[in-house]
Amino acid sequence: MKIERCNLILTYDTAADRIPPIYRYLQKNFFWLQRSIFCGQIGKNGTDRLERQLRPLIDPSYDSVYLFQLRYPFTMEVETWGKTEGAVY
Repeated sequence: MKIERCNLILTYDTAADRIPPIYRYLQKNFFWLQRSIFCGQIGKNGTDRLERQLRPLIDPSYDSVYLFQLRYPFTMEVETWGKTEGAVY
């Protein structure tokens, strides 16, 4: 069982040709959990920066990005049971 503290879970659904740039950006800033799911910590103004970075990479008429965020100073504890496909954190 692994536990990571985070205040943001991000998921995305996009066309296959747009996956690599989105994945590369998110991998630099968050923990990859599996497929198109990332988690991590983000500050008060971090969502604005995140949106500015991701908007050019997606097609809003086709793609979707979901942010599940707990507002600062709260954090959520995430537990994983079983196989994890993401990076070790």
